[in-house]
Amino acid sequence: MLIFFARNIFPDDLARPLAAYMKNPKASSHSDIRLLKALQKYDNSNKSIIRLEDLREGDHFVLNKRSFIKGQKRRTRYSCIEVKTKREYAVSGMAEVEYLNK
Repeated sequence: MLIFFARNIFPDDLARPLAAYMKNPKASSHSDIRLLKALQKYDNSNKSIIRLEDLREGDHFVLNKRSFIKGQKRRTRYSCIEVKTKREYAVSGMAEVEYLNK
């Protein structure tokens, strides 16, 4: 990666989080929220992405074909209640969800 950084291939708003990530990479790029948000700016897909962190507390959403209600934020995840089973799940704020108007 040093060759790419030396040639200034990456835009500055992407190079900084990428360099920080490369110092101590995780098993998944999704574990680094700063890098994920920087990469999202350059996603060329036409779909508009709604992330759980963009919803308000109490909003209904679908994730993996299951309906949930967004709860309070804990450290890095949100406490969400599945509508059908009333079970509580900890969901990443970066999860891509489908917003439901309720």
